[in-house]
Amino acid sequence: MVSAVLSRQVHSTEVEDYALATMRTPSGVLIHNEVGYTMPTWPANHTDGEQKVAGERLLLRQVAGGLQILAPGRDETIPQPPDWEAGYPRAVREALEAWGRADPPPIPASECAHAIRLIFAAYRAAGVG
Repeated sequence: MVSAVLSRQVHSTEVEDYALATMRTPSGVLIHNEVGYTMPTWPANHTDGEQKVAGERLLLRQVAGGLQILAPGRDETIPQPPDWEAGYPRAVREALEAWGRADPPPIPASECAHAIRLIFAAYRAAGVG
């Protein structure tokens, strides 16, 4: 199940400036993916996004510098490796580097297709497209 809210209101462009998608797996795990460029301080703060995965007894949440694990009796942040680089700039760079070496891409197109299906489901849920 997917639900979503999209906005183009802040910057008035064809590309969304805010998106919130929530998904629920058949077993009941909730996924919350929020990304936007709507903060008054943008681009200094980069994004106003949040990513969470919530199960019956555990919450995983992306926080600055790592991954927070919340569970009964547990509140721990696992730090990201010092050389960690996330996001699409890394994915694009690694794909281009692999192409330059004539290697297959690090993330195959079949895996990217899963993400695209989720994005299209979010568009449909938000009544866009």
